[in-house]
Amino acid sequence: MDQEIPLTKGHNFVRTVENEQIYLNPESGDKPSYTIIFAHGIGQEGELFEDLFLSKERSVLPDSDIPIRVILPNAVRRPVSVYKDEVMRSWYNLISYDATTDTLVRDNDQIAESTAKLQDLIHKEARELYGGDYSKIIMSGFSQGSSMTWNVSLRLQQNIGAAIGIGSPVWESIYKWIPSQEGEAWMQLKKDSLPIFALNGTADKLVSYEKSQHIYEDIMVKELGFKNVTFITEEGGEHKVSDKVRAEIRNFLSTILK
Repeated sequence: MDQEIPLTKGHNFVRTVENEQIYLNPESGDKPSYTIIFAHGIGQEGELFEDLFLSKERSVLPDSDIPIRVILPNAVRRPVSVYKDEVMRSWYNLISYDATTDTLVRDNDQIAESTAKLQDLIHKEARELYGGDYSKIIMSGFSQGSSMTWNVSLRLQQNIGAAIGIGSPVWESIYKWIPSQEGEAWMQLKKDSLPIFALNGTADKLVSYEKSQHIYEDIMVKELGFKNVTFITEEGGEHKVSDKVRAEIRNFLSTILK
């Protein structure tokens, strides 16, 4: 049973859709102070996660008068090989999976395309709304969207306000690439100051909790030197955005949205 969380007064938004992307803008008409981008998981739609922000009782947004803009982008529909080529929204194709070695083969070209799409969205928001201030952008996502969050945020040369990932760790291809950027000022700034907030459940049957914990706590922090990593354990948590996860994200965002 999901843990009960305190009621929130909620935020009021005006919903629009443009190029299959959902935009939630402050109902007041005030210029937003921050933009939160949230990427869905494989086989899902952005609208599935509107409730994270629209709910009056279970919103991830802290109680505040700060105007927030939310973008829920949608991945293209494509055949996914591991699901017998079923067509679904997916940020990239999952070509094969070897359960004995826990090895997942992804389509790197499609990853690059989706990464560019989401980074372009970040650039557009930062330049058009915040005068080039990337700290006003928060990138986040669930499952495959969490994987995209790490790829987008860690490879982006600008430092955003925060990166939040639920139910999927940083890929090996990313944390093995990061040392190649040693000496680059933008990467050092990211290591020193990017708030990384990751959540995984101990009962997640799709993503190994132990593997996630090792990547965040041992590799990202101890080996690579990222100084602002928070890894949240949801005891008994499954592969979903539970009320406990919502509460943890809301507490974290209360330290970012100021």
